[in-house]
Amino acid sequence: MARRGDQTYELVQNCVPYRTYTYTFENGTNLYVREDWAYGLVPMTSLRDQLSVQMPMIQSLIKIGSAIDGVNYWSEGLTVDALGLSRLDSRQIVRFVTEAGSTIG
Repeated sequence: MARRGDQTYELVQNCVPYRTYTYTFENGTNLYVREDWAYGLVPMTSLRDQLSVQMPMIQSLIKIGSAIDGVNYWSEGLTVDALGLSRLDSRQIVRFVTEAGSTIG
């Protein structure tokens, strides 16, 4: 697919799969935002805790999003426990995500 646009907004607007994307709110929340928080930001933050990486802004965004949406994204979202990564160290996690289907033991 050809790249059309210099700004992120232009790229998204010109992307065929995103043409049906609407930023509407139902019951005070947006499905895409909710999905991004629970299945994007929460796993990143949970991995951050597991790997001792600094990402203070993401944790703040999750708290703000939870307050705005009235949803506890920490309990709704994916964590290293839910992903089965809680017993792995950083090397094992990198190996797990880069070698699909491998067994770590």
